[in-house]
Amino acid sequence: SAGDLEDMPLEKDWVVADPSMKALIESLRRVARSSLPVLLLGETGTGKDVLARMLHSWGTNSTGPYVPVNGALTGGTLAESELFGHRKGAFTGAEVQRLGALRSAHGGTLFLDEVADIPAATQVKLLRALELGEVKALGSDRPEKAEFRLVSATSRNLEDCIQRENFRADLYYRLAGFVVHVPALRDRPRDVLAIAQRVAQVEPDLQAINKRVVHRAMDAMGMRDGMRATADLNALGFHQRSS
Repeated sequence: SAGDLEDMPLEKDWVVADPSMKALIESLRRVARSSLPVLLLGETGTGKDVLARMLHSWGTNSTGPYVPVNGALTGGTLAESELFGHRKGAFTGAEVQRLGALRSAHGGTLFLDEVADIPAATQVKLLRALELGEVKALGSDRPEKAEFRLVSATSRNLEDCIQRENFRADLYYRLAGFVVHVPALRDRPRDVLAIAQRVAQVEPDLQAINKRVVHRAMDAMGMRDGMRATADLNALGFHQRSS
């Protein structure tokens, strides 16, 4: 409900006015209390990283660490150490021991952003670590416990990646306990207006520019009724400064 949403600790400067996003956040708040892995799907710039942080803050492990990792940076030995860690001397340049993201996230939340970009060899190691709840650092034979809330995100179509054999189906099912499709901003017109209002509050000198930008955005979204646009702007408390 709207009252429940107002009580939720949202990220600073996160604007939510569109009904579809309010419903999405309500569903995330409910699933946050479970241990289900969450997969966020949506275009770049839709706020998937912010949603991941909110999931962590609402979860039972919110007092634990929040560890974000970009999947595009997990290929090769040096990059794999970011995920799994390494022992001193495990490879050339490994002058100190590194814990790695999975072990660093123990007792908290691991956020795997752009998970579709993780190379095939790393996917195998990641799947095994998730199945066993433990990880072996590079250069070590001893497994270490790594249990965490898993949140993943991608802007790519994972089903297409699976069909092209670029992504493991078994890893997908391990990630996709609860799948969320985050709508693009162009499909959230009320959020566009609310963002403009927020900017206008912070930068009053930009109000006139913001109003023109919002009207153009609404026109691009098929909302061509100028009276409706003005009414929506006024309803949000957004007014053009007199020059």
